[in-house]
Amino acid sequence: MKREASAWEQVMLNQKCIMHTLVQISDLTSFQQHLNKFQSFYYSYDEQNKQLVLNDSIQYVVNHSDLQFNDFVAQFSQQDFRPLSSLTVLPSGLLFSIAHAIGDGTLVRQIVNSFISNEVVIQNSGLCVSPSFVFQDEIKSRPFILPAEVKLLFTPKPFNDHFLKNKQFKSNLNYKSNLNERFNLFTSLIFNQISGSTQNYVGVGNCINVRPFTDCKYSLLNFYSTFSLNCQVNNTTIIQNVLAELKTQIQNKIIDRDLFMQYKADLEKRTDHLFDGKWIRIEISNMGEFKEDIEFQLSIKSAIELISINIYTYKNQIKGNLQYKDQILTENEATFVQKSFETLFALDKDFEQLNIEEVVKIMNE
Repeated sequence: MKREASAWEQVMLNQKCIMHTLVQISDLTSFQQHLNKFQSFYYSYDEQNKQLVLNDSIQYVVNHSDLQFNDFVAQFSQQDFRPLSSLTVLPSGLLFSIAHAIGDGTLVRQIVNSFISNEVVIQNSGLCVSPSFVFQDEIKSRPFILPAEVKLLFTPKPFNDHFLKNKQFKSNLNYKSNLNERFNLFTSLIFNQISGSTQNYVGVGNCINVRPFTDCKYSLLNFYSTFSLNCQVNNTTIIQNVLAELKTQIQNKIIDRDLFMQYKADLEKRTDHLFDGKWIRIEISNMGEFKEDIEFQLSIKSAIELISINIYTYKNQIKGNLQYKDQILTENEATFVQKSFETLFALDKDFEQLNIEEVVKIMNE
């Protein structure tokens, strides 16, 4: 079985965008057998014909390595990776790698959590589909409006590597509510500091799982979209009010089903909202709660002018990764992002009564 890869899938395949998940678990054999239940591990890519191919047998190759996770991902990023999935035994656990074109964060969470919970995995048969296929009538009927985005002014720096660097952060999570809204706010404030921005709004690109918006019975492996928020603020704006405004905006976008501009842009062949040579796009994603301790990173071999940040939670801890190129951020700037997230996510609910200026001061201490 095969089909033509969509335009967005081809972008991720050409960039060799791979998700790496290290599961720190003792029963490696059972988990490897568990992976066989997921369709992502049966796909290959016919690069000549630009087709996704669903095979009858597992396509991944089990590798044994004595590398640590960070070193493995860095080494992996430099290789000409051909398979769409692979499995590697590391000293610290079992690592599965899936091409982003045939998997997303929600799928990774399902793979891990279903094994820990001993849940029955039901995968729809047939070729996987993309949101641009499932929502094509709705997408075509909507006008294309360039989204307002918070972007980082881009001043190119000398660089050594063309693949993404990773910087991990983690923090105790003392306050679990409004996590997505805080993620938007913190990211905006942090990068405003880095770029020396005086702009009076916050908000960044958001990745969202769009499986809940359809009851189709197709296989939904990589099934997310992106949208942006835009909230006006000043130094005296109270954090609680910002979080409430961001939550309202997200709820309104969901009610209005205004979540598919990424795919509308594909149809219109419009990319001016992404890269114009002067700005860097920032994109965030909350992968949700895991029932087992994991480590997660992305690798991208081809160049992409994007800062990508994801978070996920395990028990009372929040973990995350900053993905960037050293052409975009210096090591000191990336460390500032890391430390800022660790500080801000550790705050308790009282921080909601602070204003923007006070939170920025905490971040810079």
